[in-house]
Amino acid sequence: MFGFRARLWGEFMYTEKERAKLLIQAATVISTYPEIEGIVQVGSGVEKFPDEYSDIDLILSTFLPEQVPMLRVRLDKLFNDALYIRQKELPQGMFLYVFLRNGLEFDVVLLPTEALQVRSAQWKILTDKTGKVLNRMHNSQLEGMDQQTFRDTLLEWEFEIIYALRGILFEIQRENFLYVLSRMEFVRDKLVRLECYYEKKEQHQFKDYRTLDRDFLFRLQATYPREFARQPMLVCTQRLLQLFLKQHSDNNMWEIDSRMLDILKI
Repeated sequence: MFGFRARLWGEFMYTEKERAKLLIQAATVISTYPEIEGIVQVGSGVEKFPDEYSDIDLILSTFLPEQVPMLRVRLDKLFNDALYIRQKELPQGMFLYVFLRNGLEFDVVLLPTEALQVRSAQWKILTDKTGKVLNRMHNSQLEGMDQQTFRDTLLEWEFEIIYALRGILFEIQRENFLYVLSRMEFVRDKLVRLECYYEKKEQHQFKDYRTLDRDFLFRLQATYPREFARQPMLVCTQRLLQLFLKQHSDNNMWEIDSRMLDILKI
């Protein structure tokens, strides 16, 4: 149904009109399936796709859990001309990566309506046959707003960051520099997620680093070592720590346990 001439990378993979048309076509066909109770579009494309490389994110909900495999079979037929489909199992459903021949990607979650969860602040209901999909979407957002739970997560992240920095210091002394780079990236990921929280940005699948505070970005860029040697690596480790402490101080968070910082004195 969705066959297109393959194009070389560097050319326009598809136009905005093609993508919009494919979304409408897919949603229209899928809405006719007897297993389908709801279709929800999520992600940045809900308001406007950022650019020509943006994919289409959909959540498809079924009336009953046992209907999820049946829906999967129907999607195989719908996307029978896809370049490649990759399935990932979820606790109560599945996730499909669908790559079309024109370069467009559909990311599709299949779940029973009772298991619907939304981590994105951007979502739009395309189909809701009973009204239960809207109710479930609202309820799942409220379930995710437990601030005490997230505060506990932040406290855990604090330790993970400090503990990772401690390990980095040891690995620098061992001159295990490739591993050091991987652990530094772990710390950067946590710092970016913290910055999203502080700036009240959506954390789920955050990609657009360009929108973060410019001073934070400047300091984050300075944490990338320019050479594989002990001193540059140590300098970058110190900058990661300083950035973490600055984030914490600037946002008036609780005081960090000084004893935890002491584990860095090696």
